[in-house]
Amino acid sequence: MQELGKILQQYALGAGIVARTGGDKFAICMRGNIEQGKAFAEFLKTQVQNYKFPLENKSFLQLTASLGVVPMKGHSSMEQIWQEINQCIYAAKQRGRNQVITIEDFDAIADAAGQDKLIADFEHRIRVTAERMINEMVLKASRLAQKYRAEAEHDGLTEVFNRRYLDRLLPREIEKSHKYKKLLVVILLDLDHFGEVNRTYGFPTGDRALKTAAQILKNNVRSVDWVTRYGGEEFCIVMADTDLNTACQIAERIRQALSQEIVTAYNSQQFYMTASFGVVELIEKDVPVALLQRASDKVREAKKNGRNQIRF
Repeated sequence: MQELGKILQQYALGAGIVARTGGDKFAICMRGNIEQGKAFAEFLKTQVQNYKFPLENKSFLQLTASLGVVPMKGHSSMEQIWQEINQCIYAAKQRGRNQVITIEDFDAIADAAGQDKLIADFEHRIRVTAERMINEMVLKASRLAQKYRAEAEHDGLTEVFNRRYLDRLLPREIEKSHKYKKLLVVILLDLDHFGEVNRTYGFPTGDRALKTAAQILKNNVRSVDWVTRYGGEEFCIVMADTDLNTACQIAERIRQALSQEIVTAYNSQQFYMTASFGVVELIEKDVPVALLQRASDKVREAKKNGRNQIRF
């Protein structure tokens, strides 16, 4: 709204007064006859539709405007003027938006339909309001669906993807890798002695440790990699277009970051976490179960050999 207000002020400078009348509505009061007013409104309409409104994510938004033009002369009150302005605006919206409608145009529309002006205005308002309600309902439904999908796919505690998401999308990723002969690597890790954390510091501290670990994982992988909570204190990372050597380097970076992170318990005591890692690369004719089983075997091998290490 601020950008739009600046545009209107810029082009109305010296020609009239610009005011915001509420919501997304603006009014311009200027000297001249209705033909001059319509020409100026057409000019403003073009300027608005061609303007790229900047957004926070560095992209742009383009808008359109419906404009009504009414002469102030000959009206008994401001209420009558506003009524006619709204009639024109609703007529412009009903006829497809991004249009300029004068009060003379509105009268002609009503006459062509053989309607009383009040009935024509009422129909325009009903149609525009119904369209707006439908659009808002669709938008709310879309946002609600996105929210439910996000909740269904993410672990409520750690906010990384959950096992359901892994089970659904890993087969697709494996199929795609086989089809296009692409590399695919899975990193499976299990936090060491995590049961001891819960027994010593309590479950709330255990939850804090899990969230800390999940954040470290997200901070050390690419945005295209999936970090999922595989189970209790187990996490799985799926990395497409990555070879085994690179995946091991990333696993080592995560291992070091985990072992250096200080976790503060709710009783103010502090402790460190470590994890055992299994890193495996997709092989020919691999299926999800076989791939994950090989990763799990590597994790168990790391555990047997002293924990806080990587096996591949």
